[in-house]
Amino acid sequence: TFGQMTRICVEREPVEKCISHFHMLRNSAIHNPDGAYQHSWADYVAEKKFPNDVFRYSENRDGQRVSMMTHILRYDRLSQDLPALLADLGIPDFHLTTRAKSEYSRNRLISPEQVTPEQRATIYEAFAPSLRVSGIDWCA
Repeated sequence: TFGQMTRICVEREPVEKCISHFHMLRNSAIHNPDGAYQHSWADYVAEKKFPNDVFRYSENRDGQRVSMMTHILRYDRLSQDLPALLADLGIPDFHLTTRAKSEYSRNRLISPEQVTPEQRATIYEAFAPSLRVSGIDWCA
């Protein structure tokens, strides 16, 4: 039955995903209730504890990670691509109306423009498995 289902996941550009994760760790009362997480962005990158969840939407087949999804959507195009996909699947007139957890980034501590080339390379290296599985070329 699983093989016949439509399986959708959303993937985010790795640096943007890490920036969002960093802001969540620093700014969320749920994830940092006592304010103890005060790492800098440089510390965060050096720790390499990134939100890489390739194992949630792929499996290992013959030593290779392979997507279990029928569709991998880009987060930056979600508001256009998800309604179009759902319309193709027979669910017309779908519109995204909320953005979960967006309040964690209100206190902006780092922006993509401030990420150094070395930090970007570290993040992309850590996300290499998910980049292979998703097939998304974020640099294009």
